[in-house]
Amino acid sequence: MASNAESYADTRHHMSSDLTEGNLVNVIWRMSWPLVVTMLSCATVDLIHVHIAGMLSASSQAAVGLVDQMMMIAVLIATAIGSGTTAVVARAIGAGDRNGAVLATSQALRVAAVVGALLSVGAFAAGKLLLPQYCSSPEVLTEAAAYLSVITWYLVPFAIVCSINAAIRGLGSTTLQLQVVLLMMVTDVVLNYGLVSFVWPTARTGLAGIAIVAIVSSTAGLLLALYKLNRSPLAGSISNLDKLCWYQTKRILRIGLPCALLELTRVTSTFVLFFILSHCRQPQEAVASWALGMRLEAFLFLPLDALALGAAAIVVQNLGAMRIDRAWSASWTIAGLGLGLMVVASALMFSLAEPIARLGSSDANVITYTTDYLRLNAVCEPFLALEVILGAILQSMGDSRVPMSIGILSNWIVRLPVAALLGLSAGLGPAGVWLAMTVSNILAGLLMLTRFCSNDTWTMLSSSRAWTNHPAASIARTGLVGHRRAQRRLSLCP
Repeated sequence: MASNAESYADTRHHMSSDLTEGNLVNVIWRMSWPLVVTMLSCATVDLIHVHIAGMLSASSQAAVGLVDQMMMIAVLIATAIGSGTTAVVARAIGAGDRNGAVLATSQALRVAAVVGALLSVGAFAAGKLLLPQYCSSPEVLTEAAAYLSVITWYLVPFAIVCSINAAIRGLGSTTLQLQVVLLMMVTDVVLNYGLVSFVWPTARTGLAGIAIVAIVSSTAGLLLALYKLNRSPLAGSISNLDKLCWYQTKRILRIGLPCALLELTRVTSTFVLFFILSHCRQPQEAVASWALGMRLEAFLFLPLDALALGAAAIVVQNLGAMRIDRAWSASWTIAGLGLGLMVVASALMFSLAEPIARLGSSDANVITYTTDYLRLNAVCEPFLALEVILGAILQSMGDSRVPMSIGILSNWIVRLPVAALLGLSAGLGPAGVWLAMTVSNILAGLLMLTRFCSNDTWTMLSSSRAWTNHPAASIARTGLVGHRRAQRRLSLCP
């Protein structure tokens, strides 16, 4: 029995990046900083696309802005489904089950290929239907249609890259994701600026040239991701693509689909907010201040989202290793870091709201509305930290339907009706809409905190003796992960 336990520990030591051992703060830092750089890189690429389009014409820039807003929905869905991959792989890694992790990754690759194809077709169809509703310029619509017909193919390799990155995060590493994204960014920047400025007759190909570059860069990232995957402890995932495991596939989708629906809920609610703001007094200034405020606020979310992604892998890998006490401590450590970060950021945002707004606009009304946006949202940022981080942990634990329900409640049932009531009926204008956003974010944060504390997983912490005597802890100690009953208790694929 002792030799089995030693073998179990040795397997986990070689498979994971020690998320279940060592100082928690160091582990969190190691997981989070590459994710922050990754997100900054992605934001940089989006800005470059807009700038390159502006080099062509104003209509091209407008077309890119319209299409990329719709593409962002598909990108968020592909990324969110990857949450299921991280959760399943991390739990298997924590339990020392390499075969389970490899099989889960292979199923995730199959799911990603199908999701990428469906998103590509869906984005094209939705774009054809919705673009005329948001723009009446024939020139912009013509360029947008040409751009849309090519850029949607980008979603196929992108979805697979997201799946591989998610699996590697479950393994306990985020540097691979950073390497892949940096390669995609460098390829995109070099080809766009080099070909547009010197070689490629972009004036003839129009925005299709930018779309082709995006596809090439994502394909390059995919090739690097596949190469790194084959050299990782998850090697063998590609060779297992012919093996179908519905149990693992369902587990991935059971977590990933509610996460995707939550993101879809958040994004689509912004279209309704746009409609409400466009019917306030001084609608152009109201919409402009909203767009400016969101862009400024988005920089605060980068470290928060990085902490959330890192938390999912850390907590679930410890749950797989039956180290529930460490998973509990990691959850609160990461939530505390996020909360402290947002308290400091909120204080700065509140006190510097007007100077920041003046940097983004010279219009007096836009400055006033943006200042109100930043100050009111600064009040709820700490609650947003609880919602994002604790929600990501709950999703990775398999409790993804409750965060989805909280998102629907806060965004659609609370935020939008209150925004219409205060902004339009009460005549408060944009300030009423900002207040509705603040109230809904505070509510979502409190509800997520309540759900997290009441999750059944943590009831095992009621006493250390209760956990010590728990059957699953005995399985973890003895290393009997190959036993069928142990597999069921550890929620691995039979």
